[in-house]
Amino acid sequence: MRIGLQFDTGSVQEVETVLADFERAEAEVFDTAWSGQIFVHGILKLFAMAGGRTKRIELGSSVIPLSTHHVVTLAQQPLATQLARIGRLCLRIGAGHARSVS
Repeated sequence: MRIGLQFDTGSVQEVETVLADFERAEAEVFDTAWSGQIFVHGILKLFAMAGGRTKRIELGSSVIPLSTHHVVTLAQQPLATQLARIGRLCLRIGAGHARSVS
């Protein structure tokens, strides 16, 4: 069994706070750490930074809406993050909800 945490990062502006949360989750022996899309910083950039400060924990996103990203960018950015962080990225992609699409 694998156990993970979901962080509420929607209102967090301070990157250092979020990165410390990922480090703490790994130190407390959680297997995964999940976060929602952060429009201020971008979740993939945050995962790249968190991956540099953690060793084993899998980093996962909530659904990243297709309507707010170009498809090429949505292919390139996760790949770069995944390669830089040795295969610990779990990315969810979807249409989003009606409010964000319209």
